[in-house]
Amino acid sequence: MDVLILGLGNHGGGAGAAEYFCKKGCNVTVTDLRPEAELQKSLITLSQFPITYRFNTHNPEDIKKADLVIKNPAVSPNNKLLLNQNNIQSDLSYTLPKFDIPIIAVTGTKGKSTTAAAIAATLKSFGWKTFMMGNMGISPFQVLDKTAKLSQDDKEKALIILELSSWQLRDLNRYTPDNSHSTYFSMTVITSLFQDHLNTYQCYSDYISDKMLIFKFLKQNGYTVIPKTAKDELIIRNIMLKKHSIFDHNIVKDHLGEQIDIFGIQKDLIPASAACLARGYSIEDINKALSNFSGLPHRREVVKVVNDITYINDSAATVPESISFCLEQIDGNIHLISGGTDKKLETEMFLSAYKRITSLHLLGGSLTERLVPLLVNTTTNFTGPYRTMESAFTSALEFAEKSKEKGVASYIILSPGAASFDLFLNEFERGNIFKKLVINLL
Repeated sequence: MDVLILGLGNHGGGAGAAEYFCKKGCNVTVTDLRPEAELQKSLITLSQFPITYRFNTHNPEDIKKADLVIKNPAVSPNNKLLLNQNNIQSDLSYTLPKFDIPIIAVTGTKGKSTTAAAIAATLKSFGWKTFMMGNMGISPFQVLDKTAKLSQDDKEKALIILELSSWQLRDLNRYTPDNSHSTYFSMTVITSLFQDHLNTYQCYSDYISDKMLIFKFLKQNGYTVIPKTAKDELIIRNIMLKKHSIFDHNIVKDHLGEQIDIFGIQKDLIPASAACLARGYSIEDINKALSNFSGLPHRREVVKVVNDITYINDSAATVPESISFCLEQIDGNIHLISGGTDKKLETEMFLSAYKRITSLHLLGGSLTERLVPLLVNTTTNFTGPYRTMESAFTSALEFAEKSKEKGVASYIILSPGAASFDLFLNEFERGNIFKKLVINLL
């Protein structure tokens, strides 16, 4: 069988698909619009396999002759090369029908990865064998291989926690046959909903509509966990939920009217706590399990404390609400590295988030170009734009050293609130450069 991986990327999805089909004995071709030099992470992973590569292009002849095309979510389904082709699948539309263990699906604007990881860690502590996959960079093809090797006894105590972006949901819907009535998820979790990706969606409503596709694949007796703020979006789209819990601050209320006070659970772990409550565990046991959960890299990650300055890597913050969420839990002098590539979000949210900081050091990018004229008319003390993380970091450090006050904590925080692509390969490279600069201070 001839298989084409359309879009290799560096997040594991393309590489996982290519490896899977190579091991099945297929003839695999991989194409990507980026040059070879920018795809080395995936190419090293695949170096042992006999794969045909085409860089800087997607070849229409490759698409036509392939028996199967696995499309990367970053490749628009409206790409003219894909129109009128019936051999296209996404990694999820191909793999989900093949799984035979329960799947908990997680989506949302902010907190998807943390929630998925927290659910996995908590349920693992209760004796479940948990597998994570999806948007956090773990290919479903890799997990399909692993779960296929489980004994029947192990499968009865196994769960998959799937993190889903709006693009992945869009592709799953597009490439699942309308007449298949396929439902895959035993539980769906929405962490939060607000503006994002307006550089790729015509409007906020279109973005949310893709998020709401998660319910299309919920099993008939499946359970849903949502924030109170999502209720209106469900009503607008005539989505009726049978078994569900709604969380709001430190309260979780289920569809039977039972209300549980989860005061003491930190804010970003509330969706995971609500999901575990829905599976029948007590808040006491959940709280105990979460006390051992250390979080994920690039998400409010405390890197080091050096010379009384705390360095926090929040590079995964790609919307302004994430900046506010990070800063609201900080008390002291905050020297913020922020800005980057525009996602067509409202600038007022950035200006509001910046009101709490001592100084602002802007990374260059299309969003920053929109922010600078607005910041000039505020009292925000800002520098930049800078074309390198090193320059922004040096500026923030100079301000932090000058503004140290006895008895007042000092922080240098990377929380961009924007995409990374003007200066970095992705948000993970952005965060790793920041962390390296901190470690080099020691």
